Amino acid sequence: RLKQMTCGTCAPTPEMDAHDQKLALYDVGADGFRDLVLLQWAHEMSLEPRHRHQRTEQWLEMVETADNWVQPEFPIRGQDVLDLGLDHGPRVGELLNIVEGWWRDGDFKGDRDQCLEKLKAELGEA
Repeated sequence: RLKQMTCGTCAPTPEMDAHDQKLALYDVGADGFRDLVLLQWAHEMSLEPRHRHQRTEQWLEMVETADNWVQPEFPIRGQDVLDLGLDHGPRVGELLNIVEGWWRDGDFKGDRDQCLEKLKAELGEA
C-alpha cells in the first residue's frame, strides 16, 4: 500500500470528477483512497496554508466519499468465459479485462447479463 501512495498513479484532487473518483476508489479501495486524499490535501496545505472554505469543503467531501464507498463486485468470473467454450489460458484473463474495463467505464452499472453479453460480443470479434 505504501507503494500505491508514493508512485503517483493516483493523485486525487477536488478537480477529479465523480467517475474518476469512483475509478480510483475501485482501484485502491476506500482506505487507500482516503489516505491518498489526506496526503494530497496535506501536500497542498504545505504549499498554500490558507485555503478558501470552499476548497476545504471539497477535500472533506472526498474523504466522505471514501467513507461511504461500497466496493462494487465485478459480476462475471473466469468460469463464465470457460462456460462459453474458451479453453484455459491467457485469453480468459484478456477477455475478462476487456469486459471489466467496459464495466468500469460504464460507472460499474452493467449487471451480470449485460457483462455476459459484452463478453459474448468480444468472443464474436475474436
